[in-house]
Amino acid sequence: MQHFLKKLYEEFLTCLDYVGGFWLLAELTDKAGYGILQALLSQYSYVVFAIIGIFLIYRIIKILIPVKSFTYKFPHKNVSIHLEVKDILSISKGAIVIPFNNQFKIFERHAKSKGFSLVNYLIDKEFAGDAQGLRNAIAEKLTSPKTHPTYPFGAAIAIQTANRDYVLVSSTKIDEDEYSYSNTEILKSTLSHIWHSISKTHKTHLVLPLIGTGQGGVPETREKVLAMIVNSFIDYVSEAKHLPIKSITICIKPEDVKDYNIPIYEIDEWLSAKVKFSQLEKG
Repeated sequence: MQHFLKKLYEEFLTCLDYVGGFWLLAELTDKAGYGILQALLSQYSYVVFAIIGIFLIYRIIKILIPVKSFTYKFPHKNVSIHLEVKDILSISKGAIVIPFNNQFKIFERHAKSKGFSLVNYLIDKEFAGDAQGLRNAIAEKLTSPKTHPTYPFGAAIAIQTANRDYVLVSSTKIDEDEYSYSNTEILKSTLSHIWHSISKTHKTHLVLPLIGTGQGGVPETREKVLAMIVNSFIDYVSEAKHLPIKSITICIKPEDVKDYNIPIYEIDEWLSAKVKFSQLEKG
């Protein structure tokens, strides 16, 4: 509600600016000896105010329609951040980043699970439900696939399929019961290495979820995790000499916005300022 009132006030001020500018133009033309505009305004002022009213109503309707896509471009760099309030699978452009355990290991009972996860989607969509097919694809990318060594958090491997590209990222540990878990420190470690690791896969456009907020169980709010992802990417853009990653699209589930009261418009304002003045922060 606060965001709506703020936007409504801004639109009202914009309308006043237009009215003021129009009347100023009328005054200037009248003083210059051209009283036609002034005469028209005097005779048809109701038309002018009707147009302004229609414009204001249009802007109010536009405010009321929820915005689901936001874009933030880094100044003087061909790099951008996109924020989407959509299901990650609805985004057609970019390699999908899939959080994985730090052994890049697939357990049989998890592969047969009927619950949705990006890993299960990858198996079902790209490997016809055959978990071994994904295991083989992963094994081709790893240095020691047979022993399942532990890989650093943030390590990334690219999986190319006929339909789409994916990037698997080490971001969780495996407990004694073979369940994956994460925490704030693991997430921080993941984000401190993820962009440089992905850069080596030569993927230029990425689509990623709020890492750790699903099965990873990171004890942080969605807003905090989003901020951590954004800050880590800004650090990467500010410090890296070569930037193979041209854009990242961070997806927030629509149901999460509702269930967790995520303040999208406040995040939009923060993210806009954060990207715009990223160079000043590092300067």
